[in-house]
Formats: sequence, structure tokens, C-alpha cells
Amino acid sequence: MRLLITSLMIVLSACGAGAPASPQPDPAAASASDCPAETSPQRDKLHVPARDGWRLVGTFPEGEINDIAATRDGTLWAIGSREARRAEAPEAGRSECSRQGVVLKYSAKDADRPEAEIAGPGCAEDLAHGAVAASGELWVAGSAPSESKTAACVARWTGRDWREYPLEFQPEDLAVTGDEAWVVRPADSPPIVTQVTPAGSRAHRLKMTPMAVAALSPTSVWVAGVHPRADKIMISHWDGRAWQAVPSPAPDIRAGVRPDEFESLGVSDLLVLGPRDIWLDVTAGVHPLDSDGDNDLTFTKELLAHWDGSSWSWSWQPGRRRLSTMPELGSDGRGGVWLSGLGIYDGPDEIAHVSGGRWTPITLPGDLAGGDVVTMRPGTSRAWVAGYLAVDRDVDNMEGNQISALWTTDGTVSP
Repeated sequence: MRLLITSLMIVLSACGAGAPASPQPDPAAASASDCPAETSPQRDKLHVPARDGWRLVGTFPEGEINDIAATRDGTLWAIGSREARRAEAPEAGRSECSRQGVVLKYSAKDADRPEAEIAGPGCAEDLAHGAVAASGELWVAGSAPSESKTAACVARWTGRDWREYPLEFQPEDLAVTGDEAWVVRPADSPPIVTQVTPAGSRAHRLKMTPMAVAALSPTSVWVAGVHPRADKIMISHWDGRAWQAVPSPAPDIRAGVRPDEFESLGVSDLLVLGPRDIWLDVTAGVHPLDSDGDNDLTFTKELLAHWDGSSWSWSWQPGRRRLSTMPELGSDGRGGVWLSGLGIYDGPDEIAHVSGGRWTPITLPGDLAGGDVVTMRPGTSRAWVAGYLAVDRDVDNMEGNQISALWTTDGTVSP
């Protein structure tokens, strides 16, 4: 099997000779090389040329990057999980391996190698979400270990250790501001938005099924979702004391879709850059029926909506996509947005640049490369994308044939 691995390989078990004294890499994480993932690709080197202004930073064969977050000073946090040695198993005479949350910290001075690797909080074994406050403080959210009495947790990195806050549910989205975090409870549970502070947690019940949350400050938190009984997008704003409904986009979601083909309406992501600069990604599920009245394939109609302070404008993505992941929004720093995770079943997740209603597809460097999540360094036009590369370029099916990867624009892309 021919393997595709970047020559810019991330060294995960050490921070390098010039790494700062704090935070130190966790010893358990350093032994993860003894606990390979189910498919541990050979580390052959192959140059991957830059493309469309994007370049490959490196790969993460031992695990996966699930989210990324950038700060104004140029720090990038990559949040995910990896295979790690957990405990000795005397009855088997060998080590037992399990998942462990991990955070990689990249500095603005050296974007090609992690400055530090930090073991995730003990309350979570698989980190799914990450976000940074305006102060640059990192928060993460993830699923709790199997023996835990809680389902998940959020945690705040102080620079030396984690402050942990348990959750009774798996969060669908995370936003942070000041010293508090906001998480969305999934629709299959009683749908609520939970506010997590050092003093405790508070559940907020809204007149919608919340799906995405964004925060500018403790007195400016935004939640987007759908009406519980109608095909209607809903948005609410928290001013620190109360919730208020705000104008929401009202496009014809069912346009061009037969009544018996429409399946669902959902909000994939919410990006709030300011009270007069809000982006919303909406997916309309379509279940086309064949001649026998049945079809297992679900497609999405992708809608991108923008609020300029006075009205909403929107544009549909050309064509339909087979649903596989939830798209994520990121600013391009120039009035447009990057949209990652445009899923294509049995193929890579594409990214696109959208500006002025025009959708421009982007092909990331590498064979069968796909982008899942996107972020931007505030105040710049430098973007990052985390996703995956194909291990075997001759295999079209991505399942079981991929390694986690990280790309950046270095601010050179001119949309």
C-alpha cells in the first residue's frame, strides 16, 4: 500500500529543545507511541505542494484533531484525542490502550511544529470542541471516561492546569466569553442552553430547539436553532439579564423540493463577528425517493445567510451534497467566510470560500484531502483548517483510509 504522509511531520512525543518550561508534556501522552491507533501508517515522507494559497502544516497519525481555535497573538490550539497507555493489564501481560484528550499549542513564531502538547483534562477522554475567550483563555469540551458518573465536561486551561465543570449531556456546540462557557444540549434530550461559570451552571430554556451558540461578551450571547414544530429558523440574544428574539432569515427552504422528499431543517453553525455582522449556515435535508418510493441517500441544500445590521441576505450552495458532516464557518478577515465540512458521502469533505454570494470551492493540498473545521487568527486574514488526508491514494473510500491533518493559508490567500 502506498502511503501519503507529509514531510512536515508533527513530533507529538516531545516539544523540542527550546520548548518553554510550562506547560510540560504529560508523561502518559509521551508514551502514546506504544499504543498505536487501529491503523498506524508508516511514516514515509512525501512532499505535498501548496495549492490555492493553502499549505499542509503536518499530520497527526496517532489520533485526530476535532477542533481548532486561534487567538489574537497568533497562538493556535488544536483540540482532539489520541491513543494512549492507560494502565497495565497483568492478566494479559501487556499494556491496555485507550483514548486520551490532547491539546496541541502552536505559536506564531513556529507554525510548523507544536510548541507544547498538553494532556486533556481528566474529566474527558475525547475532546470534541474548543474555543478561546477574548483574553486568549482556552476552553474545551468532551466526553467523560466510561467509569465517570457524568456524560461529559467542559474545562478551562489556566496555563498550568485544568479547571473542570461536569455536564450531564454531550454538548453539540461551545462558546466562551469572560470566565464563562455556553454549551448547547442536543435535540434528542430536553433541548436547552447551559451557562457554565465558576459559581455553577444555569440552564436556559428557549422557544426553539437550539443548535449553535456564539458569544461576543457576557452581555452579548447569540443562539440559533429551529422552531420545534415548524420549518422556521430562530435566533435569540442574551444581554446578560434576559433573552430576546431577533430577526431571522426566512428563505423558502422547501423551494424545488417535493413535499414527500423534505426531511429536516437544521442550523450547522453560527458565526458572530459583531452585532451587525452575523453569519448563519443552515442545512435543509432532502430525502429523494426512487421509483419504488424509497431511497437511503440523504442530501442537503446548503444555505448561507448574512445579517448586516438591517436585513438578511442569503445564498444557496450550488447543487446538493450528500450529508456526512456538519459544516463550520470561519471569517476570512475580509468580509467573506470560509465554510468547511461540506460533506460528500464516501469522499473528502470540501471547503469553500463565500463572498458576495459567490461560492468558490477549494481543493486542499494532498490526495483526497478533506477539511472538517476552520478558524482564523483575529485581526488578520490567516486561516487554519483541520481535516484529514488519505493514507492510500488508490483507495477512493475515505473510511478507514485517513489520517488527521492541519493546513494554513499564512494569510496569503486573496479571495
